[in-house]
Amino acid sequence: MFGFGWIVVGLLCAVVGAVRADLGLNQEVPDLAVKVEDAIGLGVEPLLEVNTTIEVDPALDPTGALGAIVGVINVVNGSIGEVFAATGNAVMDSTGPPNSVFSHVFRANINAEINMQNAIASAVPLRAILRKSVYQAIEGNLSVIQNQIKNLTSVYTELGAAANTITLFPNRSRDISTEITPKLVNRLAAVLGDISSKVANLADLFPDIVMKQIAAVGYFSAANATTNSAVSKVRAQLNMFNSSISTTIANLTATAGVLAGNISQAYVPITSAAQNFNGGDISNLTAFLELVDSHNNDLVQNITLSMVDLQDYIAELLANETRDATGAVCNGIRNLTDSALLSVSDFSTACSNRYQAQLQRALLQVNRLASCPESTPSEDFYSLLNSLLTSVRTDSVAITASQILGCSNTFGACSSTYFSVFPDLGEETHIQLQMVHNAIVFKIRALALRIGTCAEAVTADVQEIVQQIVSSYAACLETGN
Repeated sequence: MFGFGWIVVGLLCAVVGAVRADLGLNQEVPDLAVKVEDAIGLGVEPLLEVNTTIEVDPALDPTGALGAIVGVINVVNGSIGEVFAATGNAVMDSTGPPNSVFSHVFRANINAEINMQNAIASAVPLRAILRKSVYQAIEGNLSVIQNQIKNLTSVYTELGAAANTITLFPNRSRDISTEITPKLVNRLAAVLGDISSKVANLADLFPDIVMKQIAAVGYFSAANATTNSAVSKVRAQLNMFNSSISTTIANLTATAGVLAGNISQAYVPITSAAQNFNGGDISNLTAFLELVDSHNNDLVQNITLSMVDLQDYIAELLANETRDATGAVCNGIRNLTDSALLSVSDFSTACSNRYQAQLQRALLQVNRLASCPESTPSEDFYSLLNSLLTSVRTDSVAITASQILGCSNTFGACSSTYFSVFPDLGEETHIQLQMVHNAIVFKIRALALRIGTCAEAVTADVQEIVQQIVSSYAACLETGN
């Protein structure tokens, strides 16, 4: 649709001052072409020029303002541009007949009347974005254009009737102005002029909004890029953390996994020669060893689950804190963007540019979240676990074959007393292994607390920075500083 206005003007200029016939008739209507040309003026060209300044994807504007404006401009350019073009063709059409000429004009008008309702609907989202006075001005101009299209149809109806009369009764009068009166020509020019002026009004209203929203798109695009960079850094550090935890899990489970075997190995002198102990009844010992093996497996599984839970917790924590920190900055950017559209302050643009830049710098603070997840050396956990398991093993193998063989009668009360202790020793070992797991859990919690505190502190810091920037921006609107 680009260039409709210039097409109309150019066509009219080409026929002014030359031998011409108008409206499908065989003669010229006095002043018609000149007045139509003057009335249309630049036509939709001012809106087309606004469109050329929108060099970003309107969909990138989260406020929806650019999309709404583009929607309005496209409808007006298309429908009103068609009306102007049809009128321009009509006032210079000598090929006729008038019925054919006016059918094109009426078709353009009908389409425009329908489409202008779409233009008004396209502008509705602006109601919640712009100052009330600005929105009302946009809506008002669109409504006037729509109403004037109806008036234009009425004028065309009268012109068409007059043209038909001239065609049917060519000899009734030699003066065409008797049927197509100067008053009718002036009415046509007045309606076209009003439509053109309202198009120009829209073209005056839109540039400031467009300029601010193009800037807003730049702010949000930069924020998205910075956010993606921060997320990548946090994710990379999280991957390193998870890798260190996986190594820790492997080391801990390998260390814990041999406990039952070591304890069982310590009792081989008894289990391999059962007939020499307690009359061959070593059932308490074998039950003890089976219990130790079961609880040892539980320990390995519980350590693994606790470590995996730590990984899941830290991943969720960092995701939430990254979201909250970046969200705080993006909300600040949106706050300033919305304010720029609503503000009547003379300092609005300067203040917005200054404090939007500060918000972009604040977003860089989100990178600090990447320093929170520590790459935890597995040796720290290994040292703790090895020390605890050494104590468990020492206590679990306290009853030795040599002690039992020291009894004067390995089949008597002395030997029986030793073997009667194994059920209690099994329960004690179970409790100790639970304590081992608890100690690992306490260390995990301490690590999670350090990481969580770091992440929450970074987010709180970012949120506070944003609040200060937004407050300073509000003050800037009043003072310019």
